[in-house]
Amino acid sequence: MTHKKKKEENLDPMVVYQKKEAEILYWLKNHPGEQWTDKEFPANNKQFFKDQTTVPKWGYELKHIEWKRPQELHKDPKFMVEDEKKYIDCDAKQGLIAESWFIGALTMAAGKSEEIQKLIVEKEYFNQGFVSFQFFKNGAWVQVIVDTLLPYEKETNSRTSVYCSCANPQEFWISLMEKAYVKLHGNYETVCEGNVLEGLVDITGGVSEGFDLTHPDIKKAIETGALWNMLLGNFNQKFYLGCMNYDAKKSAKTADQGPQGILENHFYNILDLREFPKENLKLVRIRNPWGSDGVWNGAFCEDSDDWDKHRTLKEELKNVFKTKKSDGAWWMSFQDWCQQFNKVYVGKVFPENW
Repeated sequence: MTHKKKKEENLDPMVVYQKKEAEILYWLKNHPGEQWTDKEFPANNKQFFKDQTTVPKWGYELKHIEWKRPQELHKDPKFMVEDEKKYIDCDAKQGLIAESWFIGALTMAAGKSEEIQKLIVEKEYFNQGFVSFQFFKNGAWVQVIVDTLLPYEKETNSRTSVYCSCANPQEFWISLMEKAYVKLHGNYETVCEGNVLEGLVDITGGVSEGFDLTHPDIKKAIETGALWNMLLGNFNQKFYLGCMNYDAKKSAKTADQGPQGILENHFYNILDLREFPKENLKLVRIRNPWGSDGVWNGAFCEDSDDWDKHRTLKEELKNVFKTKKSDGAWWMSFQDWCQQFNKVYVGKVFPENW
């Protein structure tokens, strides 16, 4: 390790970041009309693998990788498209590798736009070829600068993004944030070895915990109502909630879709929990960040006859029916939820004065 490297490691991460950004801006000033390229994290297969001689199974799918700028992929690319209310659309498209746990953690946090905005350090220079993010690592926020070159698998008549991408083809912030997260860890293979609980900590700066709904203690908690009370308490404290139907024998790409629409090994957000004692009913609102595929088609889904049996709930829940299904959100009973999912994740972010 060089003396310069040792010295930088002892500095505040923000000081190191500001120095690096100043160097990039100086380079751009002296190279008008050009876009910055990250020589520390070059656009090649080293971004994907720990060791080029021992490629993991998913690596063999990366056959014809080409690196493209957003300006080459869309006539009017944007880092992020926000509506008038500053709502951030975190709808995502699965990448070629399909290891979705980081994006699962990201979409859980996306319920609060301010949490996503906190991760974005610099987006002003998107068209000049670089952006920067920050993640909570080893007890501190660490800033990461990346160029805007993104990897795509070149196919006959189209391209498939290696990283997850925004459902809106005009936006590129999800792909670039995932690239920054990969750079922080050195390569994509290392990220694939992580899990959603780590991702929640890195994204929110809080703490996280997970529960296996098939564990005897949790099954008992379901029967006694303790799990519902715990989830409702976490929701009321505005903590992040998510769930999955996990099958350890399958990857996200080889996972199946259940007869009632739920995809295996895909993360779903828990948006709301409501209890109706008079109806003897507990409802959970779920959202699939991957869009209209993999949505629930059972009781209390958008077109369910169960709403006719509980007519007053429509108004009470302020549910909008017959809307576009690309939103990927629905209600389901807590009982059905316990049968359809076997993992639940909680991300807890406490106020600074807690």
